[in-house]
This record gives sequence, structure tokens and C-alpha cells, in this order.
Amino acid sequence: MPRKCSICTHEKRTEIEKKLLKGVTFRNIVEQYGTSLGATQRHVKNGHLSQKIVESQEKKDIIRDEDLEAQVKYWQNEIQVIYDESRSEDKRIALIAIDKAFKFIELQERLIGKLQDRPTVNIFMNPDFILVKKILLEELKDLPVVRGLISKRLEDAERISTGD
Repeated sequence: MPRKCSICTHEKRTEIEKKLLKGVTFRNIVEQYGTSLGATQRHVKNGHLSQKIVESQEKKDIIRDEDLEAQVKYWQNEIQVIYDESRSEDKRIALIAIDKAFKFIELQERLIGKLQDRPTVNIFMNPDFILVKKILLEELKDLPVVRGLISKRLEDAERISTGD
């Protein structure tokens, strides 16, 4: 007969699950509640999280998203008002409002995932890739059909990655 899940029967199950849903690490849960790492991981992996708590957390996430959206709209309007009021009177303040608007647009794009902070690497410009491509095409010189197909595929891949 399989053992009962020690997290499901834990007296602080609700607290543990709330923390798990908030992203608290397994290690912190183990230290705080005296559970084992394996049991805590299995509890999540095996889908033992209380549906009520999961739904409650999802509602909180939606509310947070709605609050954020409301704040974004509020500040967007505030920037527009400042710009409109200062446009004819104080050009310096108008320029500051424009700068803030651009920063605000950048923030919005980060929030919706259109703008990435991490650098983008184009492997097609990497010297190692260029060398491998050259070697590959040289080795296929006696197979012109295969060489042509591979060359075309590499060109297509490069065009797709650069957006051309």
C-alpha cells in the first residue's frame, strides 16, 4: 500500500502550498516546515496542490495584472497631460515628458515581452560558424546537388534569423 503524501497530511499544508505558489524555493519550505525535499517536490510534481489554493492564487495574479494595467493607463495619461500643458509654455518640460513617454513605452514593451534585456547573438556572424560553413561546403564540392541544397538551407536560415 503506497504511503500518504506527508505534505498533504501536514498541519501547515495550506501555508506550504501558498508559499510554493508564490515561488518560495523548496529548500526554504523544507527549512521552515521541516518537510523533506523529496516529499515537497513530489507533492507539486504529482499534482497534490489544493485546487482551491491554486485558483485563489490565479485570481490574485489576475487582480495584480489588472492593477498594473490600471497604473500603466494612469501614468500614460499623466505624461500626456504634462506634455500637452507644457508644449506651448515650457519646451524643457515638454522634452522631459517626451523622454518619460519613451521610457514608459519601453517599460510597457518589457512587460508584454516584446523587448528583451538579454543580448541577441547572431550565430551566422560567429567566426566559428563561418569556418564550419566554409569547411562543410568545401567538403561537399564533389556533390554539387547536396552542396547546393545545404547552401540554400543555410542561406534561408540566416535570412529567417535576421528577419530579411
